[in-house]
Amino acid sequence: MTMWHSLVGMGPERALGLVEYVRPDGLEKAPNYLETLRLARQPFAVMTALAVVGIALLTWRLFGAGPGLLAGVLLGLEPFFLAHSVVAHVDSNVTTWMTVSLLAALVYFWAGGGRGYLALSGVAAGLAFLSKAPSAFLPMFVPIVAISALLSGRWPSRTAQAEGSSRKRILRLLVDGLAWGLLALVTAMLLWPSFRADPVGTLRQMVDYTEAVGGSDHENFFLGRPVGDPGPLYYLVALAFRLTPVTILGLALLVVGMLPIGRRVPNDWLPRIGLIVLYGVLFVGMMCLAPKKFDRYLLPIVPAVEILAAVGLWLLLRRLPHGLGGRVLPAALLVVGVAQIVPAALVYPYYLAYYNPLLGGGAAAQKAFVVGWGEGLDIITSYLNAKPNAERLTVAGFYPRVISAQFKGSVLSDKQYDAAQADYVVLYVNAEQRDLANRLRTVTRGRRSEVQVTINGIRYARLFPVPPPPRRNAAGTVFGGAIRLDRSFLKSDERRYLKSDSVNPGDTVELTLRWQLTRPIEEDLTAVVELVDRRGARIAEHVAPVTGADGPTSAMRPSEIGIESHRLELPDTPNEYSLIVGLRRPNGEWLPITSWPERLGRESRRAPGQVVVDTVDAE
Repeated sequence: MTMWHSLVGMGPERALGLVEYVRPDGLEKAPNYLETLRLARQPFAVMTALAVVGIALLTWRLFGAGPGLLAGVLLGLEPFFLAHSVVAHVDSNVTTWMTVSLLAALVYFWAGGGRGYLALSGVAAGLAFLSKAPSAFLPMFVPIVAISALLSGRWPSRTAQAEGSSRKRILRLLVDGLAWGLLALVTAMLLWPSFRADPVGTLRQMVDYTEAVGGSDHENFFLGRPVGDPGPLYYLVALAFRLTPVTILGLALLVVGMLPIGRRVPNDWLPRIGLIVLYGVLFVGMMCLAPKKFDRYLLPIVPAVEILAAVGLWLLLRRLPHGLGGRVLPAALLVVGVAQIVPAALVYPYYLAYYNPLLGGGAAAQKAFVVGWGEGLDIITSYLNAKPNAERLTVAGFYPRVISAQFKGSVLSDKQYDAAQADYVVLYVNAEQRDLANRLRTVTRGRRSEVQVTINGIRYARLFPVPPPPRRNAAGTVFGGAIRLDRSFLKSDERRYLKSDSVNPGDTVELTLRWQLTRPIEEDLTAVVELVDRRGARIAEHVAPVTGADGPTSAMRPSEIGIESHRLELPDTPNEYSLIVGLRRPNGEWLPITSWPERLGRESRRAPGQVVVDTVDAE
């Protein structure tokens, strides 16, 4: 369903235009990617809005107009639900169709609905299956709804019970169950070509993927510390933080309303309320079985929670004297709507940044569980895009694909961070929570950020300029008055002794050099890196052309950046080595150095055309 929605929004022509960019580092740089994404999201918003109406009408059929209208207002303005309703992802779809399937089944089995509701439930179950794997919960729960109705005597109707024996009623239940399952299966096959072509193979692939992705530990954060599996308490805490105060009030009123005081709850409501509660409890229980846990995995029970809260609010109105509840319903809807929309408005457009203020809001949520799904990175990228020559900048960050989609320049992941390449580092809140992106956190530790994005009390993102290299190193050396060594970065690329943090004999080191052209040059220059031992003997050499975005140095423009890497294998014997850099002309001559950094030691100056950029002590 996610693919169909996206295709409807962007159109076949735009979809086909993305094909050649479908690779790990390419899609976000496709032409007009953000506009395409915006169009792809529109059907999700439309379908979610229609789903709110459908859920409200089904709730109306179950509990009456008051709860139905209140449920629509609560759900439609719930910040957590709103946030996911405009995301091109699987969660809003599976939530919509699972809820419709559940409510339609309740209407059919518990509220005297016709077979049209059974058909709606089956078709919705098929659409839920096409949305996300947790929809497999429906074939386990809908039979509970059906069997409980049969055992309680509420289904089929009293007249049908009188006319038929228990055996006929059971037979009818089986027929209805098969019809429900067949409708779900046919719906899935009609809309999923690969499932239609190879049902068994597709299901096996789906199961394998679900086990691999959802059945393994994932870096998480819970109650102040990084964890693997945070345990079942995680979902209770996450749900409490995600609900609004008016929803919490409605749930509390439901509990009070169930007490045998004052005007009693209609008897036919009790089993329906109980089944909705059971649906939420069992679904959360199922999700607790997997070690991978995120708050968005709770989304399928949010409509059920809002329905229960709506019933609670209506029970309060029903207790008003002289039948005032119905007459004040429009005013109640307005009050509830305003109370529900204020929390969303306060964090607009970052609805995911909402957290229950009764529990301390965003500041408390940040200490309780993982927060942040890219919010605030748009502010960081807008700031960077406004800089001169932004397309020539390079940023390293934890969410490289999100940044890449919005940033004009180049982006490195936290694992690709290279001090010689990166101009800026972006730290994100959930990486800091989970002790991820260690290299980026180490680089920025103790440094002042250039930009800080705070939303709802949460410091989501910080932007740090990569510190310039120490004055004592070779950065700033100018060759031929035309090209400057801006930065160098040395790392141990391959290690024989994996547990050692030191560079060891036999390791392969990688030196990255960053150059900037200061004036046009007609020659194609080659960077030469020599590995020299302490006696001055040359041990190894690596040569690579200096190239910019448009090609070699002869095609580069002033201020353009060129970056290349050099890999050299250290000898097996311990020694101290120097890495010496020079630029060679096409005729083989060294390009002379015309300017040295002021504080660069004389021992590092190898006139006329070489400079020592680093030393390696292979212990």
